[in-house]
Amino acid sequence: MSSRKSVLAAAALAAAFLSSGFAAAPAAARTVSSVTVSYADLNLAAAAGRAVLDRRIAAAARQLCGQYAPVELKAIALSRACQADVTASARAQRPALATASNNVSFRVSRAAY
Repeated sequence: MSSRKSVLAAAALAAAFLSSGFAAAPAAARTVSSVTVSYADLNLAAAAGRAVLDRRIAAAARQLCGQYAPVELKAIALSRACQADVTASARAQRPALATASNNVSFRVSRAAY
């Protein structure tokens, strides 16, 4: 029985090690600090154009902040907070985009998370 417990303990330790490695991998692989969001093809005076821009901003925020499996609660919370900050910052720039005459894209950045 004690050898079986040892095998189970080793398996549990290996599983814990592997799961922590996978949880850290997306954060380590993520080196992007800004993303360019294009709006050249959008009419920002129309609600439909602004909605498309909002979806592009949300996609940029997911790219910048990452997404995590539902079991990684702390990582999910950090990612959601980062995405909320990125989205709010980018949306604050939206009114100026509608009046810009020669710009076709803008940079969306994230704070250090």
